[in-house]
Amino acid sequence: MADKSSHQFVGSSTVRTNIVSQLSAGEAPTDELIDGLDGSESAVYNALSELNERGLVREVADGWGLTGHGQLVAQSVSRWQSIEELVETDPEYWETYRINTLPPEFQRRLHEITPYEIVRGVRPKVNRNHEVIRERMQTVDSCRLISPIYLPENDPFIPDSPETKMLLTRGVVDGVLANEDRDIFEVHPESQVRLA
Repeated sequence: MADKSSHQFVGSSTVRTNIVSQLSAGEAPTDELIDGLDGSESAVYNALSELNERGLVREVADGWGLTGHGQLVAQSVSRWQSIEELVETDPEYWETYRINTLPPEFQRRLHEITPYEIVRGVRPKVNRNHEVIRERMQTVDSCRLISPIYLPENDPFIPDSPETKMLLTRGVVDGVLANEDRDIFEVHPESQVRLA
């Protein structure tokens, strides 16, 4: 057991994972942990003892709390759970999605996109997703765009508002600057453009 990393140790037990998740919201008494978890009382006590031995939780006046190390592990647990929720929305899509088409910085943050809807392009409308984006942008006063590519045909539909934000990859910006298309960043002077 000692040869596992703290992340592996926590992730290899549902009870330990749930305790770390629950304590990430703040300190909690043992009874509250037992009531909030799907596990026997003895499983919770055993997991708390193991987490304490690993330096991930500590006893506090009101019960249990995470140590600094435990808080770091809790952040990873939260990310794992977010990724699971992301995939569970449409498992079939994620089985075939080529994630390597996205820049690494977008891949690392995919789990932050919730809620979301997958729009599939099927023949004869293989670019249906682009149509949906344009349709939706026409119905709002502002939006937040994340784009690993630049589609100039979308410019007329982007709401010109201080609340509109566009997150672009360095590759998009470099490509625009290399083609001397700097004026595209001025299409909507009120919108904010940021690099990912």
